[in-house]
Amino acid sequence: MTVFSSVVRLIVRDVGKYLSANKKIIFLLVVMLDCILAIKI
Repeated sequence: MTVFSSVVRLIVRDVGKYLSANKKIIFLLVVMLDCILAIKI
């Protein structure tokens, strides 16, 4: 459990760094997904 939790913590930290570095890209992707869903619905 401790090894698993430490690995998860590392992954979360790396993902956090990636997200903070690419907020604009992620925002654009979310907007695109919303547009696609709106078109389908």
